Amino acid sequence: MNKYILPLYNRLDIAFIKGKKSLLFDENKKDYIDFASGVGVNSLGYANKKVAKTIEKQAKKILHSSNIYRIKPQEECAKKIVELSTYDMQCFFCNSGAEANETAIKLARKYGRKDGDTGSAEVQIALLSEQIKT
Repeated sequence: MNKYILPLYNRLDIAFIKGKKSLLFDENKKDYIDFASGVGVNSLGYANKKVAKTIEKQAKKILHSSNIYRIKPQEECAKKIVELSTYDMQCFFCNSGAEANETAIKLARKYGRKDGDTGSAEVQIALLSEQIKT
């Protein structure tokens, strides 16, 4: 469809140019209800004034910072999550599903070794990976 894009997906011949609330609009101004919200992790809708204003406000400060530095809004969010939880816990924020899965596997392995049981977590992870393949 486009000689500059590697054809990894069977793309539909629709190009969205804007969105509003739960609607997307193509180049011909045809509207579509977006039931998927893209393939990413955000389900925010489109052109929400409050979200746009918040993003604009933050963009004037800083857009991204690595987790190797302290991030005040992240710390405030983590504090709220912990206070709302009934568990004695800490938070770890991920920026992708791959990172979240990797962390879950590492935590499962660490937990499995906590009581001297060095094999159960690995077996459970192996079983899970076999289920995912099928």
